[in-house]
Amino acid sequence: MQPINYDALKNAESATTQAKANQYLADPHTAPKATRHGIAKLIGWVILGFILLALLPGALKILVVILGACGIYFYTAKYSKKHAEALQKFVSDNNWQLTPPTAITVPSLTPSGESAGITSDVISGPLGAAPFMLYTYESDSGGHKKASEVVTLQLSGSLPTITLDALANNALGSNLLNRPSDRGLVEIDLEGDFQKSFKVYMEPNQQINALEIITPDIMQKMVDEGAFFDIDITGSSAHIISAASLISYPYIQKQLDFGQLLATSLESKLRTFNASTPAPVNQQTVQESPTPT
Repeated sequence: MQPINYDALKNAESATTQAKANQYLADPHTAPKATRHGIAKLIGWVILGFILLALLPGALKILVVILGACGIYFYTAKYSKKHAEALQKFVSDNNWQLTPPTAITVPSLTPSGESAGITSDVISGPLGAAPFMLYTYESDSGGHKKASEVVTLQLSGSLPTITLDALANNALGSNLLNRPSDRGLVEIDLEGDFQKSFKVYMEPNQQINALEIITPDIMQKMVDEGAFFDIDITGSSAHIISAASLISYPYIQKQLDFGQLLATSLESKLRTFNASTPAPVNQQTVQESPTPT
């Protein structure tokens, strides 16, 4: 694998923040419960804050609100500046590029008729076997805005459309705003443990072709290293999708390291991929072969 220097990101974050992130990333199967627990805890603190604020006299209440707003503003500004500086050094340390937003469409994050696009600068460069881009992608679905961190791999050839919805990040429902069914994809049930980590969607009549790509060895890598990320393979692009709130160093490292593994695996499959005769549309269950040793 291509060595990636993460020192700039690592040094910009506290050990406590990194420890919490690593604890969350330790087990994808408990992640949804941990996320819901964290949200409930945050809501509890907010409610407690409003109750305490309501008990204060009028003038003191206004002062507390002003001081609180100023504190949040200055903390956010300081963090944003520190994060931006660390990101620039991270890009420089790895001889990558940081460029303005470009026009990219991530199908699973772009509902039909709704606006979506990149809202951040784009980090780009080589990532193992394929060029990559890392950016924030924001979708607007019925007035509900959703931001995601996306790593896009630019492959050397075209592949069947395959979407994998990671269960580990579905604490509050799927992050895929453009539902697979709305894109004409059908869900495939794979026997074995893979379906405990991902829901798999493919184009009708393309199950055999798609499963020439998502072979047992790649499935195992996805479960071991990519269980926190939705994966959207469309044409010559493979998008690895994470919630935008998960932008601390451990998450970025895991997303990029998995990107390297996936790029190498997909490029290898492209060299031998054979678009065979389409499978019957009613083939809904596919036997998962044992992982080769």
